[in-house]
Amino acid sequence: MRISRQGLALTALTALLAVTTYELRPQRQVLRQRVEPDAAVKAAYLAMRQHFELRKSPARETPPKLLTVMTLNVGLSPSVPHLAARKIAMNPVVERLIDAFNVDVFFFQELWEADSVASLRKLFKARGYSFVSPLPSGTLGAMTGLQIAVRDSRLKPIRASFEAFEPSSVALGWFVEARDLRGSLVGRFELDDSLRVTLMNTHLTSGIANLVRRRIQSQVFGERLRGELNKSADVVIAGADMNASPDFADAVRGEVPDWRENGLVLADLLSKSRFFDLFAVLHPTDAGWTQERERNLLARTGSGTEYEPEQRIDYIFFGDTKNQLKPLQASVVVDELMIEGTELPIGDHHGLLGTFAY
Repeated sequence: MRISRQGLALTALTALLAVTTYELRPQRQVLRQRVEPDAAVKAAYLAMRQHFELRKSPARETPPKLLTVMTLNVGLSPSVPHLAARKIAMNPVVERLIDAFNVDVFFFQELWEADSVASLRKLFKARGYSFVSPLPSGTLGAMTGLQIAVRDSRLKPIRASFEAFEPSSVALGWFVEARDLRGSLVGRFELDDSLRVTLMNTHLTSGIANLVRRRIQSQVFGERLRGELNKSADVVIAGADMNASPDFADAVRGEVPDWRENGLVLADLLSKSRFFDLFAVLHPTDAGWTQERERNLLARTGSGTEYEPEQRIDYIFFGDTKNQLKPLQASVVVDELMIEGTELPIGDHHGLLGTFAY
């Protein structure tokens, strides 16, 4: 029996979709279970803090080394106003961050503009950093908006990869027009010739209408975090725009009654992965808003933010197999992101800075 090319293509597409559906079906069954959002988020964070309290810092005979990381959604998209001005200011703002905080690792989200990526790459190279990418950085950025920049003198690269959350979106090219290829950018390194470190960067899909999809992405991301520690890494550090807030009381809006369930995205990840939310560990009672109308003009005028409350949606997660990482500092970065001579920030998110000792 002869099968046409069209028939073969249809068969392959059907098989691909069948595999993808099979992979997601068990997770969707979990999503159907009705869980009280407030209780689930509180329980996840309580368990995280209790687990952290059980960790014992190793005795040190020498002063600890420090590693400083920053995660920042720069919103380089036409959907966020003042794109042209912000692209021009990107390099000066990044140089200011390097000088002010001595950052070793940058996690960028929504760094989509190819010319901005190329310009930043030159800047980072001149300052002794490299971009982490399994593809040419401009190519990966155009598809995902994700970039990781690392200081060459501290981190020696081993390999890099990008793993999509939804394989069918890659095969079908759905992301080409929508810039909607979601997944995790992963870089594996040796830190100061002593620790095997995996760095992960992700940006979950946004919008209350995408809550189910976001929870699935969070579950997959949590599995990948655990997998990195179980397989090869001594330490895993992740920068993430989760588009989900643990501050459920602040996130409840009358016009969006289901918003409070957004916190379950974080409950899923923290309750199962045994990773820590750096800011929550060091500031358990602080709001830590990273998207805030009061201090960010773009959060008031950006597309899609008119219904969103002030919220903490950007995170630094960490985990290690030998309790070698000690969190020292976590802070929300605001002033250093302002474009000089204006009231305009570089993006519609604040930055999140963290420092570890090891």
